[in-house]
Amino acid sequence: MSGYHLQLAQKYRQAGIVVDTNLLILLIVGTCDIKRITKFKRTNKYMEDDYELLARFVRFFDNIVTSPNILTEACNLCQTLNAETDHALYRAFSQIIASLNECYVASVNVLGERAFFTLGISGSVILDLCKQGRLLLTDDLPLYGYITSLGLDAVNFNHVRTLSWNS
Repeated sequence: MSGYHLQLAQKYRQAGIVVDTNLLILLIVGTCDIKRITKFKRTNKYMEDDYELLARFVRFFDNIVTSPNILTEACNLCQTLNAETDHALYRAFSQIIASLNECYVASVNVLGERAFFTLGISGSVILDLCKQGRLLLTDDLPLYGYITSLGLDAVNFNHVRTLSWNS
């Protein structure tokens, strides 16, 4: 972790981190079966080392924040055709959900935001959670750019990965 990322992590350690959908899926799949990361269509852009890096990064925080929107998106994207594998995946999903702090933001509260037209409901809810004083962890460049353009703190996981590969 770079000095900058460490500073952000320390600043938000207690307030919490919002883990975006794609990275939550990586946590779920890696928890279920780390060997499946490169085989699952939603995580095949990652390697096993990325899961390990993500898990270490997220463990640093006392409060990992999510929303029903993020969880629903992740659940829908985790669906596969193999019932046996799905069962293991959903067990890992439930294990991770139990460790998260789920915060509800009414969709109607974000519909009037300009961000809604760019980010949709889930992204707008994430923006609201960040405005409440949380750090965003994402690999979604448009979301990262939007959040940081408002002066809010976010970590682009791809930057963390690149720094990790180069050290």
